[in-house]
Amino acid sequence: MTPVSEIVDGLESSLARMQAVAKELEADPVKRAERDARIAEGRARDHRFKVEHLRSDWNAPKRHVQHTVNDASPIWTGYLDSLAKRIGSGFLVALIGSRGNGKTQLAVEIMRQATEALRPALFTTATDFFLQVKDTFNRDTSRTERDVVKRFAMPDLLVIDEAGKRGGSEWENNLLFELINRRYNNILDTILTDNADMAGFAANVGPSICSRINETGGILVCDWPSFRPA
Repeated sequence: MTPVSEIVDGLESSLARMQAVAKELEADPVKRAERDARIAEGRARDHRFKVEHLRSDWNAPKRHVQHTVNDASPIWTGYLDSLAKRIGSGFLVALIGSRGNGKTQLAVEIMRQATEALRPALFTTATDFFLQVKDTFNRDTSRTERDVVKRFAMPDLLVIDEAGKRGGSEWENNLLFELINRRYNNILDTILTDNADMAGFAANVGPSICSRINETGGILVCDWPSFRPA
């Protein structure tokens, strides 16, 4: 067995060599710059890995992920800049308006910025959310309604696309409110989109959700022309 004194001497010797190398690096600006560049490269690589991991299961539509925005309306760009600055504030925002004018693309761009800041984000349509809940009624699954709601309640940012595309039953209304209210209470960001005008959207989601939207984010009307060919 190696005596404790030899172990201590070895550690002190290693520390001294490390200190000497560090002192040499600090004295040599070229070596110091090379070291700093390696550290920066390592951090950038680690950050990119984390971002790619977050985006591996964010469920954002491939069409919108691959799309490059270069001809957006100034209002669209303004909405993007405004929402990007509020990521992490617990906002609840609705993007409403006619079809094809970039509401979903805007939501995906916010997801892109959130994950770049290492905040988990998740995309769903209202229909898919309810279908996943209904899947738990199958006897062959171990998932419960609570499990599904928990999954959608957890991410820092949740996008619920086509919020008006649902049956509108009392069960659906209550479940949607439960999800949104849970996120509201936990100060998590949520974006809803709907192809409706102000009155139609209010009727779709109900007064309780509208009240929380008005408090924490607002209803953003997307009334510029569609980007899709006529």
